[in-house]
Amino acid sequence: MERKSYDPADIELKSTGKGEVVAAFSIFNEVDSDLDVVLPEAIPHGVEVPMSAYNHKSWGDQLPVGKGVVSVDGLRATFTANFFDTMGGRDTHETLKQLGPLARWSWGFDVVDSERGTFNGQRVRFIKKVRLYEVSPVLRGANDNTRTLAIKSANTQRAILESAKRQLDQFELEDMKRRFEAEMCTAQLVEAKDRFTREHGTGYSTIAESAVDIDVKAAAWGASARYAPRLGINPDAVIVRWFSPEIDSGRVTRFGDKVDGDGWADFYSMPGTVIYGLTRPNLEPRTIRLNAELSPVEAVFTTGHEIAHLAGRDEAGAREFEAQIRREAAE
Repeated sequence: MERKSYDPADIELKSTGKGEVVAAFSIFNEVDSDLDVVLPEAIPHGVEVPMSAYNHKSWGDQLPVGKGVVSVDGLRATFTANFFDTMGGRDTHETLKQLGPLARWSWGFDVVDSERGTFNGQRVRFIKKVRLYEVSPVLRGANDNTRTLAIKSANTQRAILESAKRQLDQFELEDMKRRFEAEMCTAQLVEAKDRFTREHGTGYSTIAESAVDIDVKAAAWGASARYAPRLGINPDAVIVRWFSPEIDSGRVTRFGDKVDGDGWADFYSMPGTVIYGLTRPNLEPRTIRLNAELSPVEAVFTTGHEIAHLAGRDEAGAREFEAQIRREAAE
């Protein structure tokens, strides 16, 4: 087995709890002190190998201190490894951090393919393919151009994580504040609308059927099919239209302002009251109008009430029919 050592220009250790090292351990197409030239295709890309104890001591009686993966580009081979959470791993991590640019790296391998030749006027051995066994930090190197690319302590990483957490906490606090302010604004608008409705009434305008909840529409259609025949009306002749309260009903009812530029409010309730349904048999003899904000259950009973008006019953008669179908539903 052969070994080659290199002098790095700088060092960087990263930490992911136990620490991480990134080291360039072989520079391609340069003559080293052994008069060897390592070619870019010599070292396998993506291979995982151990990180030996200092000076390749893991070939003797010392355990490996970490493991990592080799990556290769056209200029160099890089070793990205994690230190083991052992005494040897922690000691090696701290030693490399303290050595900084004085740290050196070496690698153990067998030559699989090589040939002799000339490089820049020197007789050299071109190493074309190797079998890589391990990478090791060492005290003395043989090439000044390899380098340990990254070394950071666990404390550095911890500081980064703590800073990120502080930023996240601040963001969450600001987001909570924004949501709270939005909810307060919504609550204030609801309160103002309720107060204005109690004082001045609510304006209502016709809306498209497509804007109504599908469950509410289905409940109304089903009620029409069920109750219209009982009241002597062809259910296929009943037309259901929908209305909803205006957001700024006070302006509509008090001053007659246009609603969203589309026209006037169609009608309004008296102060403190809500309109659930509306029927005008003389003007629209086949049409009932329902509040789009009804629940599906209330849509059923309100439909029955309004169809009773289409059948000629006055308000007392419509209420009586509604009470009857409510009792039937409860049985």
